[in-house]
Amino acid sequence: MGVIDQLAMYLSYPFVVNALVVGMLVALCSSLLGTTLVMKRLSYIGDGLSHVAFG
Repeated sequence: MGVIDQLAMYLSYPFVVNALVVGMLVALCSSLLGTTLVMKRLSYIGDGLSHVAFG
């Protein structure tokens, strides 16, 4: 079984596709927010947001 076949098998499950889509959306949002905070020199706000999100 090749790598492509295995990847196609994993992508046939709807929960895997949903997880990939949500992961990409979270990555996009956090990268835009992180870049904006660093450029405005508000990196402590990003640190505070991470503490709020992860407890």
